[in-house]
Amino acid sequence: MDMTLTNRDKMLLLVLAGALIFFAVYMTVCKDYNARRDAAASQLSALTPELRQLQDYAANQKTYEAKTQKARDEIATDMERFPTDLRSEHIILNAKELQDVLGISVKSVGYQQPTLIKALSLPVRDGDKYKMTDMFAFTTGEDIQCTMDYNQFKSLLDFLYAQKERTALKSISITYDSETGGLSGTASITKYFITPDQYVYKKADVGEVQQGVSDPFGTSKAASKSSAAKAPGPTKSAASGNSTQKGGVTEIHENANG
Repeated sequence: MDMTLTNRDKMLLLVLAGALIFFAVYMTVCKDYNARRDAAASQLSALTPELRQLQDYAANQKTYEAKTQKARDEIATDMERFPTDLRSEHIILNAKELQDVLGISVKSVGYQQPTLIKALSLPVRDGDKYKMTDMFAFTTGEDIQCTMDYNQFKSLLDFLYAQKERTALKSISITYDSETGGLSGTASITKYFITPDQYVYKKADVGEVQQGVSDPFGTSKAASKSSAAKAPGPTKSAASGNSTQKGGVTEIHENANG
């Protein structure tokens, strides 16, 4: 049998070998390329909306930065109304301030234990920049029992709502005394403070309040008798315009249900 290959047979073998090589290249290279091309096209299609959004952000970057800065400044300004701490000594000094400014007579002060409202993260101003800081918001307050006249009562309401620190009048109960023509009652005042995670206690500035005595305000009857020669005369009440003697806190206690 003649096994000699003719030129035609050689040409057919070459064509067959080329087809096999092309098929092998397609299966190992082209098919993988097509799969990657389809995956890239799908990914590009999915990212196109995000790209357009980012392009829009870039076009309005200055506007967004200005609004962000404005929001941070507003938060910083609002944060100034919240002290970093409110303790019993602050509550007592607040009662003294009511006496000194309004001339009302505070008979007792009840301190409400601080209650955690929310843990949050806020931008805190650090020089010209802002730093996100973990903060804890608390509510506290006081219940004061006092006597006053009608004008002092109105001034008390105005005074509470004019406070720089965030303050709210939770409730108030007033009784009219027909014998003296004055008012007596109890007011529940709510205050708020926001404490940073790395809080360091600072001693309250009590001013000229005498410490370590049973009558810190020097207004009890016993103290008044012993210091009658040194005691100043009746003070003019800025709220009522009447000449009244300053009252005194004679009882200070912590609320059992604080």
